[in-house]
Amino acid sequence: MQLLKGNQSTMAYVSRLLLLLTLAHSTSVTVAEYDHTCNVLSRPHRNGRCGRLLVDTVNLLCNSFSGLLVKRDTTERVNENLKHILLNKKEALSYLTKRETRGSIVCECCYHTCTISELLKYCSYDVYNSKHAAAYRSSHQGQ
Repeated sequence: MQLLKGNQSTMAYVSRLLLLLTLAHSTSVTVAEYDHTCNVLSRPHRNGRCGRLLVDTVNLLCNSFSGLLVKRDTTERVNENLKHILLNKKEALSYLTKRETRGSIVCECCYHTCTISELLKYCSYDVYNSKHAAAYRSSHQGQ
């Protein structure tokens, strides 16, 4: 009976350890930026910036930091230690069912909400990486 008790406590310990490792792994994998996806059924978010308001907002932000509107940088920022266990975006998406998606500033900021820092990514590289923009982003982290 004592042997059975020992095996049960060992199994419980191993189960808890596996759960802890799984949770730790799950949280460490989420280092990439979140991408919003939209499809033909997507509708504007009640707090989203759409149309002229979106254009004016981006122009104001980019011009405030002396820049021009450009397509945002979508290069992945992945921890090198995790690279061997992560799938690239194309391979990961191949496991999903086919659907029509659009990724754009409209998707990110109209159909969803976006922060000022996210909007700054649509300014030119020089503007986004300027000292003023970097200072703004660091002081408004998560807004």
